[in-house]
Parts: sequence; C-alpha cells; structure tokens
Amino acid sequence: MAGFDYFRSFQERYLPKTAMSALRALMEGLVEQEAYIHLGVSIKPADDEPVDLEEIERILSRDDLDLETNMLLVKILQKLVKDRDAETALFAAESINLIENRYNRRIEELKSSFKKTGDLSFLSRLANQFYELSRIYSGSISNFYLKEAYSCLARISGFSELVKEDKALVLRVLLELKQYDQAASILKKIEEREEHIFIMLEAELEFRRRNFYQVIHQCARLFEFEEALNEGAKNILDYWLGD
Repeated sequence: MAGFDYFRSFQERYLPKTAMSALRALMEGLVEQEAYIHLGVSIKPADDEPVDLEEIERILSRDDLDLETNMLLVKILQKLVKDRDAETALFAAESINLIENRYNRRIEELKSSFKKTGDLSFLSRLANQFYELSRIYSGSISNFYLKEAYSCLARISGFSELVKEDKALVLRVLLELKQYDQAASILKKIEEREEHIFIMLEAELEFRRRNFYQVIHQCARLFEFEEALNEGAKNILDYWLGD
C-alpha cells in the first residue's frame, strides 16, 4: 500500500518539516504528494521558518495551480499579511488578490459561455470554481461560495440527471455546509452509491457525525478499491483509522 508506506518509511525519505518547505519540494519534484498533503493539513504553523518570497512569486507565476497548492499558498500569505514589514504585507495581500482574481476571471468566462451556449457542462465547471474558492476561504465568505456552487448544481438537476462527478460535488458542498441529514438523504438515492468515491464520501459524513463505528465499516469497504484510490485518499484513510 504505497500511500501508507510513504510515512512508515519516512526515515529513508526527505520529509519536509514545514508547509513552505513541502510546497517548494513538491514543486521541484523532491517529494511525493503525501508529504505535501501531510503538511497542508498539519497544525504546525505554515510560517515557522523564514518564507522565501521569491519562491512564492515563482509559484504564483503559474496560471494553472491546483486547489491544494492555492490553499497552501493562501494559508501562508494570510499570515504574511500581518507581517511587520510593510512591503512583505503588501506583497502577501496582492498575491491573495491575484489568486482570487484568477478564479473570478474563470468564473466570468464560464458564466458567459453558459449564457451563449446553454451547455450544462459550463455550469458544472462553474460549480467547481465556486467550490474551490470556498475551500480557500473560511467563515461567511466560504459559505457564500458553497451556496453559489450548490445553486449551479441545482440548476443542472433542473434540466437533466446529474453526472457522477456532479453528484459527488453536491455531497462535498453539503458536507462543508454541515447539512449532514440532507447529504445522507441524497446518498441513499444515488445509484452509484457502491462506487468508491461515494463510499469515501459516506465515510467522511459519518466521521463528521462522530459515528466512528460506521467510519470503520465504510473504510473496510474502501480497502476493496485500494488500486482505485489515489494517494490523498489513502492518506485520509490512515487519518480516519488512526494509523
């Protein structure tokens, strides 16, 4: 089980000690995704070493950053906004704006494309953009974007049956909004419920409900799909099972 073995054999590997070093190492290909995920969810402060602003600027120069990278960058930048050095604080604020503006540009493009074509796939991609923004922020801002994502998915369901990926996104949105009963009700109606993506979401639902017996039960079911799980999913399984 490669995902589990990564941490069990960490003595033989380079394992970054901070979120910033994990980000640099990941971008340079020095570590696998597990180390990045581990530092990304760690309670250890992201700025417990001097932050390399040039490195952040280099990473930000890429327009195709994935959600996990953006989440970690914003986490670091939000701390730098409070830096006593005015230039550093300004750089951090402008960098956060850059990330958000990229999302806003894509959102406006998708809205325009849907308006012109009526193609529901644009609504699906729009929902994903709102969901990603919700993961970057917290509190009322996060909830606003989650509700926007849900609204897009509800519009799709009004025209046609949701595809599997959209059903999964609906559940993720409801979990983040803490609408656990609604998520459970929808899960029961999903035809693909026996597929690993929905078993994973059911395990997360039960974990959030603190129904740990059901978490173990769902995780046991997931081991049947070991080859289909990515390393991030395996890492989460380790966390849920306390491994």
